Amino acid sequence: MLGILLLWTIGCGDKEGGCDASTLSAGSAEATIDGGAWADDAVTWSWAGASLQISSEASGGWLMSVAANLDINGDDLETAVAAGEFPIEVDLLDGGFVLLYPDEGGSYASNKASGGTLTITAADDSTVQGCFDFEAATAEGETVTVDAGLFNASVL
Repeated sequence: MLGILLLWTIGCGDKEGGCDASTLSAGSAEATIDGGAWADDAVTWSWAGASLQISSEASGGWLMSVAANLDINGDDLETAVAAGEFPIEVDLLDGGFVLLYPDEGGSYASNKASGGTLTITAADDSTVQGCFDFEAATAEGETVTVDAGLFNASVL
């Protein structure tokens, strides 16, 4: 059974062409982080219990990890993905969160800032696609903004 993840309605429309990650190669993602381009070609997804996990490798100065378990209506994400009624939105404060790890310094978490939205637009047994936008903060309150994110994650 399919079970998966990573990224948001608030800014998905900012990406030229809207929230269409089908043009990305399987296993890739792209976004703008604090105004700078970011991309990774080793993005994977998996189910950890009922939580969708989407992870990148370190690329362009950042590593990203998403955990999502509830859709925007508070329903179980694994059940929503299995039903196949897309798009599925996830609030990155209440239904999941994103952790960003810079090459240097402390980590940033979407649930320590204003959050954002992850939108899953397609999923099958091998890939999960969608978009995301969010704000994340360190424990000290330093923030980072991620906009126009798209992902086409490959199964781990």
